[in-house]
Amino acid sequence: MNINQISFFNIGISKKKHQDFYDVLIPGVLILNSDDKYLFVEFIDEINFNKIKIFDYSSDWWNLAANYLMITNKHITNKKYLSGLLQCADQEDQDGLFEFANNKKEYVKFERNIINNFKKIDLFCIKQSIEDDFYFEGDRLIKNSIKINIKDIFGSFDNYETLIVYTN
Repeated sequence: MNINQISFFNIGISKKKHQDFYDVLIPGVLILNSDDKYLFVEFIDEINFNKIKIFDYSSDWWNLAANYLMITNKHITNKKYLSGLLQCADQEDQDGLFEFANNKKEYVKFERNIINNFKKIDLFCIKQSIEDDFYFEGDRLIKNSIKINIKDIFGSFDNYETLIVYTN
């Protein structure tokens, strides 16, 4: 299966000002996009993941991810809000939280390649992604005839574009 985008979605909670986002991140999900399907990978930690699930684009992966993140990380939050936050990060627009933001008179914020948190923002989502031509086979990606184990790409964030999404 041809893959054209790889994206990690991690969430965190920043309770203090000047807290580094990466210090409060928890392992999240990996989404591999093809032309008509996506592969959904639930990371348990930096080197382990649950099985890879393949869905067509008629399914909203962010609802599956919200369920997974709430169960495995015991986050106490509104599932609809977390799902909307993931959707906003995925689609890079405010549609996933449009109703929430209007009701609370808050705004969905998008910041790229941010290093430190200079304000308390509570729950946030970081999307780190790369667009390129890969091929997926079994549990491996293939790029230029080199096989890459999916668990080996966790932590190679320096190669990915970073987007942080939150509301305030």
